[in-house]
Amino acid sequence: MSELDDLLKTLEGLPTGAEEKREWVDERSERLGDLMARAAGEITEFAATAYALTLVAAGDIAALDGIERIWSTFVTEVVGEYTAGMYLTGNLSAFVGVPGLGPPPEAAAAWASVVNENAVAYQAAATNRIVGASTNMWQDVRGKVTSNIQDGMSAEQTKSAIEEITGYSEFRADAIGRTEVQGAYAGGEMAGARALGEFGPTEKSWLSAVDSRTRESHLDADGQTVPIDEPFIIGGELMDRPLDPSASAAEVVNCRCVVQLLYPGDTRPDGSTVEEATEAIEPGDDAWEFSDDPAVIEERLSDLPEYETFRDTTPQRQYQEVRDGRTEFSSYEVDQVMIDIASKSGADGLPTVLSSAEFQARAAIQSSRGFGNGRAAAQFVDGAYEPGIGLKGNGYYSTQNLAEGSEYATKLGGDGKGGRIIKMGLPDDARVISINELDDQMDRLGDRVSDVFRDDPNRYALAQGYDAVRVPRVKGDWYIMLNRSRVLIDGGT
Repeated sequence: MSELDDLLKTLEGLPTGAEEKREWVDERSERLGDLMARAAGEITEFAATAYALTLVAAGDIAALDGIERIWSTFVTEVVGEYTAGMYLTGNLSAFVGVPGLGPPPEAAAAWASVVNENAVAYQAAATNRIVGASTNMWQDVRGKVTSNIQDGMSAEQTKSAIEEITGYSEFRADAIGRTEVQGAYAGGEMAGARALGEFGPTEKSWLSAVDSRTRESHLDADGQTVPIDEPFIIGGELMDRPLDPSASAAEVVNCRCVVQLLYPGDTRPDGSTVEEATEAIEPGDDAWEFSDDPAVIEERLSDLPEYETFRDTTPQRQYQEVRDGRTEFSSYEVDQVMIDIASKSGADGLPTVLSSAEFQARAAIQSSRGFGNGRAAAQFVDGAYEPGIGLKGNGYYSTQNLAEGSEYATKLGGDGKGGRIIKMGLPDDARVISINELDDQMDRLGDRVSDVFRDDPNRYALAQGYDAVRVPRVKGDWYIMLNRSRVLIDGGT
């Protein structure tokens, strides 16, 4: 039996349960990683040794020319077939997970046709991706070999250099192989689930391998549950599933997380039941009733502090954080007027954190907010009320464009380091005013409103009892949250 036949045989026997699935896939990713590492090592050692033996004064590099061609053949004939097998196994895992008797025969036949077409396309794409991912590896190998030998190394030094380079190529190939196997199974499982259509799962949960090898962002995501066609938010990135190829390498390479597919009646990681009715959770009540009467607003604000300068209304806060082993000091501006109003009205209360399922059921308006670091994100959830300064008025900005929120978190966090994103929303009885309505209102009031409110109309909206200001946008509206006690948070479980 060939090594390939032996590998394909390991695809037999579908796992059940998250932990068994993780172990099953991990074992098969390890086997392919080992095979790819051996192949890469043998190719590297053979080519590098041949180059050293055929070296002439000018440097004959012909012996290195065939490295990528040999590797491409190996990937196409061995790796591509194995990963395609893992992809189909993921498809089949989704199919056998359908509760009851599963789809009727005609639906099952249609499903099989779709997944077979998907598998053919996947194998071609995976082969190209693996060959492409290996390009830098082989370029590095070629560069290291030519540089070391042309530096005038002795035969013994050359041998040691080749051994070091061989180890490098083995390590890189192993990482590529393991990641591709994990990704093939996860991608096949999700594609198989979606191909089930009306007979498929309605939700999905991210389940992390909880140990010392697991990324912090993936540990944070453990148990995050979302509708089947919505993305997870992992480390500030939108991911359809573990090892999503659209995500950055920082969230993908050597990932061992898995997805739990959920059907109506299944139990989520938080213990609730899919489509289970839960007790109503009332967000914090406003201390003030809503009013747009200027006389009422004036009375409410009669004992606010005197703001003598502009800086009195927008003071700076300082904080320090450790990043990459260095202590960095930063500052940010807050709206002191809003802070003072919120402390009187109760709008500085904490948001309500819900499970993902409860959030989906209760958040009539949904958006996301990017934070530059975990400290800022945590403060919004359970710390001091500190609305920021913004171009469209002050408050806590959020966007209905999830990609925009993720990009903002990445930008603030610095190349994706430390950025966080929180999915938030408002209940269906939230009081929201559009920025255009608010501007018209301020124009009508004119001098009846003091300068401190004309400087930022959102302050006046908060004093009236509005929970948020909506800013219409083509690619997803912004919601500037004013009353934090009315905000709902997707807790990810």
